[in-house]
Amino acid sequence: MRVVNLWCACTALWLSAGATLPAMADEQRAREPAGWDVRLAPPDEPGDPFEMSGTVRDAKGDLLPGAKLFVYHADAHGKYAIGSASSLHLAATLRADEKGRYRIRTVFPGQYGGVTPHVHFEFLDPSLGASEIQFKRKGSKGGSADAVVVSRAVDGVWRSNVNLTAHRTHAAGNSPGASADLRSRAAADSAKWKQP
Repeated sequence: MRVVNLWCACTALWLSAGATLPAMADEQRAREPAGWDVRLAPPDEPGDPFEMSGTVRDAKGDLLPGAKLFVYHADAHGKYAIGSASSLHLAATLRADEKGRYRIRTVFPGQYGGVTPHVHFEFLDPSLGASEIQFKRKGSKGGSADAVVVSRAVDGVWRSNVNLTAHRTHAAGNSPGASADLRSRAAADSAKWKQP
Protein backbone atom coordinates (compact mmCIF):
# COMPACT_ATOMS: atom_id res chain seq x y z
CA MET A 1 0.00 0.00 0.00
CA ARG A 2 2.81 2.41 0.86
CA VAL A 3 4.57 1.64 -2.43
CA VAL A 4 1.38 2.45 -4.38
CA ASN A 5 0.86 5.70 -2.45
CA LEU A 6 4.52 6.65 -2.97
CA TRP A 7 4.23 5.90 -6.69
CA CYS A 8 1.07 8.03 -6.97
CA ALA A 9 2.66 10.85 -4.98
CA CYS A 10 5.79 10.79 -7.16
CA THR A 11 3.69 10.77 -10.34
CA ALA A 12 1.62 13.70 -9.09
CA LEU A 13 4.77 15.63 -8.16
CA TRP A 14 6.27 14.86 -11.56
CA LEU A 15 3.13 16.09 -13.34
CA SER A 16 2.90 19.21 -11.16
CA ALA A 17 6.43 20.16 -12.13
CA GLY A 18 5.24 20.44 -15.72
CA ALA A 19 6.28 16.98 -16.80
CA THR A 20 4.02 15.02 -19.10
CA LEU A 21 3.93 11.58 -20.56
CA PRO A 22 6.49 11.12 -23.30
CA ALA A 23 5.84 12.86 -26.60
CA MET A 24 3.42 10.02 -27.42
CA ALA A 25 0.56 12.10 -26.00
CA ASP A 26 1.56 15.57 -27.24
CA GLU A 27 -0.29 15.21 -30.54
CA GLN A 28 -3.37 13.91 -28.75
CA ARG A 29 -3.35 16.86 -26.32
CA ALA A 30 -3.20 19.29 -29.25
CA ARG A 31 -6.32 17.89 -30.95
CA GLU A 32 -9.50 19.91 -30.99
CA PRO A 33 -11.90 18.61 -28.36
CA ALA A 34 -14.63 16.29 -29.62
CA GLY A 35 -17.18 17.95 -27.30
CA TRP A 36 -18.19 17.51 -23.66
CA ASP A 37 -19.27 13.88 -24.06
CA VAL A 38 -16.40 11.78 -25.45
CA ARG A 39 -15.84 8.10 -26.13
CA LEU A 40 -12.35 6.84 -25.30
CA ALA A 41 -12.94 3.16 -26.06
CA PRO A 42 -14.22 1.80 -29.37
CA PRO A 43 -17.33 -0.41 -29.15
CA ASP A 44 -15.28 -3.64 -29.47
CA GLU A 45 -12.76 -2.70 -26.74
CA PRO A 46 -12.27 -5.56 -24.24
CA GLY A 47 -13.44 -4.74 -20.71
CA ASP A 48 -16.50 -3.68 -18.77
CA PRO A 49 -18.25 -0.49 -19.93
CA PHE A 50 -17.49 2.52 -17.70
CA GLU A 51 -18.79 6.10 -17.62
CA MET A 52 -17.41 8.98 -15.61
CA SER A 53 -19.26 12.30 -15.54
CA GLY A 54 -19.61 15.46 -13.51
CA THR A 55 -18.64 19.09 -13.69
CA VAL A 56 -15.39 20.99 -14.12
CA ARG A 57 -14.69 23.69 -11.51
CA ASP A 58 -12.07 26.21 -10.47
CA ALA A 59 -10.47 26.34 -7.02
CA LYS A 60 -13.37 28.46 -5.67
CA GLY A 61 -15.94 25.92 -6.84
CA ASP A 62 -17.19 28.00 -9.76
CA LEU A 63 -18.07 26.14 -12.95
CA LEU A 64 -15.55 26.27 -15.79
CA PRO A 65 -17.71 26.14 -18.93
CA GLY A 66 -15.57 25.64 -22.02
CA ALA A 67 -12.55 24.28 -20.11
CA LYS A 68 -10.39 21.97 -22.24
CA LEU A 69 -9.23 18.75 -20.59
CA PHE A 70 -7.14 15.78 -21.69
CA VAL A 71 -8.24 12.45 -20.19
CA TYR A 72 -6.63 9.02 -20.50
CA HIS A 73 -6.26 5.69 -18.74
CA ALA A 74 -4.87 2.18 -19.11
CA ASP A 75 -6.96 -0.40 -20.95
CA ALA A 76 -8.51 -3.45 -19.26
CA HIS A 77 -5.10 -5.19 -19.43
CA GLY A 78 -3.28 -2.28 -17.74
CA LYS A 79 -1.62 -0.96 -20.92
CA TYR A 80 -1.60 2.67 -22.07
CA ALA A 81 -0.47 1.93 -25.64
CA ILE A 82 -0.94 -1.06 -27.91
CA GLY A 83 2.22 -2.75 -29.21
CA SER A 84 4.72 -0.18 -30.40
CA ALA A 85 2.06 2.49 -30.91
CA SER A 86 3.31 6.01 -30.42
CA SER A 87 0.06 7.29 -28.94
CA LEU A 88 -2.09 6.52 -25.94
CA HIS A 89 -4.77 3.95 -26.71
CA LEU A 90 -7.63 5.27 -24.52
CA ALA A 91 -7.31 9.06 -24.55
CA ALA A 92 -9.20 12.13 -25.75
CA THR A 93 -9.49 15.86 -25.31
CA LEU A 94 -12.84 17.25 -24.28
CA ARG A 95 -14.35 20.67 -23.72
CA ALA A 96 -16.80 21.18 -20.87
CA ASP A 97 -20.21 22.35 -22.09
CA GLU A 98 -21.89 25.68 -21.25
CA LYS A 99 -22.95 24.21 -17.88
CA GLY A 100 -19.43 23.01 -17.06
CA ARG A 101 -20.36 19.33 -17.61
CA TYR A 102 -18.20 16.53 -18.98
CA ARG A 103 -18.67 12.80 -19.61
CA ILE A 104 -16.31 10.07 -20.77
CA ARG A 105 -17.48 6.69 -22.05
CA THR A 106 -14.88 3.97 -22.02
CA VAL A 107 -14.03 0.66 -20.33
CA PHE A 108 -13.17 0.24 -16.67
CA PRO A 109 -9.47 1.17 -16.26
CA GLY A 110 -7.08 -1.75 -15.93
CA GLN A 111 -4.67 -2.33 -13.08
CA TYR A 112 -0.91 -2.69 -13.44
CA GLY A 113 1.94 -3.20 -10.98
CA GLY A 114 -0.40 -3.16 -7.98
CA VAL A 115 -1.62 0.36 -8.81
CA THR A 116 -5.33 1.01 -8.19
CA PRO A 117 -7.30 1.51 -11.46
CA HIS A 118 -7.42 5.21 -12.27
CA VAL A 119 -8.22 7.89 -14.86
CA HIS A 120 -5.82 10.78 -15.48
CA PHE A 121 -7.04 14.29 -16.26
CA GLU A 122 -5.12 17.41 -17.26
CA PHE A 123 -6.49 20.96 -17.45
CA LEU A 124 -5.20 22.30 -20.79
CA ASP A 125 -7.21 25.51 -21.17
CA PRO A 126 -6.99 27.08 -18.71
CA SER A 127 -3.71 25.39 -17.76
CA LEU A 128 -4.39 24.54 -14.12
CA GLY A 129 -2.65 21.25 -13.42
CA ALA A 130 -3.20 17.52 -13.61
CA SER A 131 -4.27 14.68 -11.37
CA GLU A 132 -5.96 11.29 -11.36
CA ILE A 133 -9.01 9.66 -9.86
CA GLN A 134 -8.70 6.14 -8.47
CA PHE A 135 -11.61 3.73 -8.74
CA LYS A 136 -12.64 0.55 -6.98
CA ARG A 137 -15.50 -1.70 -8.03
CA LYS A 138 -18.14 -2.13 -5.33
CA GLY A 139 -17.51 -5.41 -3.53
CA SER A 140 -13.87 -5.76 -4.62
CA LYS A 141 -11.06 -6.07 -2.09
CA GLY A 142 -7.87 -4.08 -1.96
CA GLY A 143 -7.17 -0.82 -3.72
CA SER A 144 -6.40 2.59 -2.33
CA ALA A 145 -8.34 3.95 0.65
CA ASP A 146 -8.86 7.09 -1.46
CA ALA A 147 -10.47 5.21 -4.36
CA VAL A 148 -14.00 6.06 -5.42
CA VAL A 149 -16.25 3.02 -5.03
CA VAL A 150 -18.14 2.48 -8.28
CA SER A 151 -21.39 0.52 -8.63
CA ARG A 152 -22.58 -1.34 -11.69
CA ALA A 153 -25.94 -0.12 -13.02
CA VAL A 154 -28.69 -2.48 -14.17
CA ASP A 155 -27.62 -1.89 -17.79
CA GLY A 156 -24.17 -3.35 -16.96
CA VAL A 157 -22.28 -0.02 -17.08
CA TRP A 158 -20.02 0.99 -14.17
CA ARG A 159 -20.77 4.70 -13.51
CA SER A 160 -19.17 7.37 -11.36
CA ASN A 161 -20.08 11.02 -10.84
CA VAL A 162 -16.96 13.05 -10.03
CA ASN A 163 -16.48 16.82 -10.12
CA LEU A 164 -13.00 17.78 -11.37
CA THR A 165 -11.55 20.79 -9.57
CA ALA A 166 -8.56 22.90 -10.64
CA HIS A 167 -6.23 24.43 -8.06
CA ARG A 168 -3.45 26.91 -8.64
CA THR A 169 -1.91 25.79 -5.34
CA HIS A 170 -2.13 22.47 -3.64
CA ALA A 171 -3.39 21.53 -0.23
CA ALA A 172 -2.12 18.63 1.83
CA GLY A 173 -3.71 15.41 0.70
CA ASN A 174 -4.54 16.63 -2.82
CA SER A 175 -2.48 15.99 -5.91
CA PRO A 176 -0.69 19.18 -6.93
CA GLY A 177 -2.57 21.28 -9.44
CA ALA A 178 -5.96 19.57 -9.43
CA SER A 179 -8.21 17.29 -7.49
CA ALA A 180 -11.49 15.47 -7.74
CA ASP A 181 -14.51 16.31 -5.64
CA LEU A 182 -15.66 12.79 -4.95
CA ARG A 183 -19.40 13.07 -4.50
CA SER A 184 -19.69 9.74 -2.78
CA ARG A 185 -17.02 10.75 -0.24
CA ALA A 186 -17.63 14.48 0.11
CA ALA A 187 -21.40 14.87 0.33
CA ALA A 188 -21.22 18.29 1.99
CA ASP A 189 -19.15 19.79 -0.80
CA SER A 190 -21.24 18.12 -3.46
CA ALA A 191 -24.45 19.46 -1.94
CA LYS A 192 -23.23 23.01 -2.42
CA TRP A 193 -22.01 22.25 -5.98
CA LYS A 194 -25.23 20.95 -7.48
CA GLN A 195 -25.24 19.58 -11.01
CA PRO A 196 -26.54 22.31 -13.34
